[in-house]
Amino acid sequence: MPPSDEQFGVSDVALARAAGFALGAGTAQLVIARGGDVLVDEVCEAEPVDVYAVQKGLVSVMFGIAQGRGLLDLGDPVSVEFPRFVRQGWLSVHAAREAA
Repeated sequence: MPPSDEQFGVSDVALARAAGFALGAGTAQLVIARGGDVLVDEVCEAEPVDVYAVQKGLVSVMFGIAQGRGLLDLGDPVSVEFPRFVRQGWLSVHAAREAA
């Protein structure tokens, strides 16, 4: 059974409006979760899609968690010249484009 809107303080109307906006903007898949429970799970594209934009968000969350645990400092440089985080070949593009 999905969680109630009272349990998380999120109205069904607000969730429907957020989902409608995202899906109307061309979102391929939308998941809204709170407290470990999935409130919205919509799939609009049956075929795999480019997820580069999703990766940026996930990486930012992981970096925030890592900083909170003292594993890195957000002031550390991130480049192929500083291979603690990013090594050559991490992108599937030509080396010159990756270096840029």
